[in-house]
Amino acid sequence: LDYYLRYASYALVAGDTNVLDERVLQGLRETYNSLGVPIAPTVRGIEIMKDMVKAMATEAGIGNIGFVDQPFDHMNREFSETDL
Repeated sequence: LDYYLRYASYALVAGDTNVLDERVLQGLRETYNSLGVPIAPTVRGIEIMKDMVKAMATEAGIGNIGFVDQPFDHMNREFSETDL
C-alpha cells in the first residue's frame, strides 16, 4: 500500500490526479483481475490511509482537509469500477 500512498502524495503536491492515471492506475485494475487478485482489500486499504492522512493533517492544525480526499477517492473510484 505504500506505493499508493506515495503516488497520492505526489498528486496532492501537484494538485492534479493525472499522475495517478499515468503511473498507477493505467491497466492495474485489469492486471489484478487477470491474476485473480481481489481488489476490495486494496480499496479498503486506500480508504484507511485516507482517514489516517486526514487525522494527521488535523493534528498538524490544518483547518480545511477536504483536499486530502481527492487522490484517494480518485484511486478508489477507478478500482471500484468492477470489483466492489
